Amino acid sequence: MSERTALFIRKDPFDTSTGYSDALKSLGWRTCLYHFNSKWAVEEFIKNENVSMIFTSCKFGLRSLPIDIINNRKIAVIIDVAGMDDDCENIIIDIENKLPYCIEDRDSPFTLNFSIDKIPPAGNILRAIPKTICASRDVAMFGNYESNHEHFVSWALMLVKHLDTTNRTYDVWGGDIWDKIGLRGAIPRKDLLPKAADIYASSRVCLNLSEDGSINESMFMVPLCGGLQITNAHNPDLPDVVGSFMRLSQSGFVSCMDELLTDRDFYEPTDILSSAMDVAEHDTYFNRLGLIFKLLGWQDDEEGARIKGASLATKHTWEMERKIEERPTKAV
Repeated sequence: MSERTALFIRKDPFDTSTGYSDALKSLGWRTCLYHFNSKWAVEEFIKNENVSMIFTSCKFGLRSLPIDIINNRKIAVIIDVAGMDDDCENIIIDIENKLPYCIEDRDSPFTLNFSIDKIPPAGNILRAIPKTICASRDVAMFGNYESNHEHFVSWALMLVKHLDTTNRTYDVWGGDIWDKIGLRGAIPRKDLLPKAADIYASSRVCLNLSEDGSINESMFMVPLCGGLQITNAHNPDLPDVVGSFMRLSQSGFVSCMDELLTDRDFYEPTDILSSAMDVAEHDTYFNRLGLIFKLLGWQDDEEGARIKGASLATKHTWEMERKIEERPTKAV
């Protein structure tokens, strides 16, 4: 049997497709990320490749799917419905082997004529080992900053001014909001991915901000890489998901940050390792793929993802424990 292919049709190449793609390739799949300009192009690709699974999170991607060919070949289509609208509902209904999902319950745009599973983002364990766990800056800021809302721009300006006034060292990644407040040193989002583990582990506090308070991949990656984060996600269960080495704060964000920057007792090695272990064991893309395969009824693939994920989790825990033991005693 030829190598199976997973096709990703995405609007944003920096979303969770990288985590799923890395995990699938580790399991022996071929993965392709494309921005097709026609349904014909998708059809030709499917005909020429052994496509078994398609991921899409945008309306354009869904509308470009040749439904008849997909159904004839029994291809599984994994659909993030948060990027869809009501016009997409009939297309989804026509797909026989489909798995519509949302990251959080509130993301579903439909009146629900079909079931929608909840599958949150995860940590990419294949990109989660930092060179060292040793703080070289006070704060790293990143997250969902594609904002035109005046109150969010004003809030970001206040935060940066506070960091400057208190002489904190910081770096920022991604989004056009930094240009709007006149901060020209922002590092492009595309440059974050290959450096993420080192950035998270070399910052005393990671500010993981989201304009709408939704869960994002970094909320899992920060603890997986040994970092401490503050996030404004509107999910009270998040510490149970990604471990105790974090803080939720919808208000008093600045005071929470200042407290953690001065509270050295919070940086306990056992907490760092415990949070990294929690995510490694329960919330990587191997765990998410295991769930997807289970929902699709692909038992062999589910077992393969479970075994591979468990092995990588054990290796990750050992490696992070070694990194923590090696860090300088005055790292924070």
